[in-house]
Amino acid sequence: MYHLNTFKYNLSDFGVKERNSVYLSVSSNFMGDTLKYVTGDPFPIRIIDDSTVNWNLLTLIIATLSLIAAAILPFAQKKYEEKRAKFNFKLYIKEQLGYLFNLVTYDKIDYMKPTISDNPTKEGITFVEMARRVRDDFKTHQNSIQPRILFHFIMNLQKYCHHIYQIRHCIAKIDTAKLKENILANGEKLSKAELKKVYGLLVVVDNFTSISLFHDRFGHLNSVQRETKNNTWVGFKLDKDFLNKQQLLLEDIKEICNNESSLNELLGITAALYNNVSSYYDLENHHK
Repeated sequence: MYHLNTFKYNLSDFGVKERNSVYLSVSSNFMGDTLKYVTGDPFPIRIIDDSTVNWNLLTLIIATLSLIAAAILPFAQKKYEEKRAKFNFKLYIKEQLGYLFNLVTYDKIDYMKPTISDNPTKEGITFVEMARRVRDDFKTHQNSIQPRILFHFIMNLQKYCHHIYQIRHCIAKIDTAKLKENILANGEKLSKAELKKVYGLLVVVDNFTSISLFHDRFGHLNSVQRETKNNTWVGFKLDKDFLNKQQLLLEDIKEICNNESSLNELLGITAALYNNVSSYYDLENHHK
């Protein structure tokens, strides 16, 4: 049977100057003797005299902070709810007009540059850019007699009118009357500038349908005809030999010239719609 024997030595007994207390422990067991050196400074113990703490002052500070928090939190919560309500209402308006926004600003239309070349330049451009190209091409080529140039211009015009047709259908699906009622009931959630922008946009949206319907006088052109199914404009029909029928193209360009004022009205309402949509959605800063 083994017994644990512990001996305590002081290093000074061996002629060593010590800074810390050192203890040598000798243990005996069945595996042999194990030596353990344990060193360390004594841990300081600080005794706090609670009689020096001003508990009345501390309680007063805590109570004051609690009162301030109780007063501020409801106010902060109210402000947060108001801000959230404003954000949600603005999001609701933009969601109602979101598809219209895409059609007016982002969707691309295939454009062919009027030319006598067999391989005309083709590119996808936005609605408002298509309107500008149609305007400029009409000024340049309205007196042309080249079949290819006339065909390219008439095709671009019909594509432009088809996009106008798509926008009208989009507007028809927007319940503008209900939207106006909600804006009137929640007008405090919008700033004066925002109210001015959204009301201006809705006025243009309402006028766009009537103006574009009345002034689209190009539905009966013979060179590039409109194909419809179930009263829906789905594409175009072309005469197989239309390029050799110069007279057909000349009659169509004459019809367009006779309705130049209507074409200008379409271009004008396009610009008005684009300007109001881009203003409401802050498109310039959005691009930045």
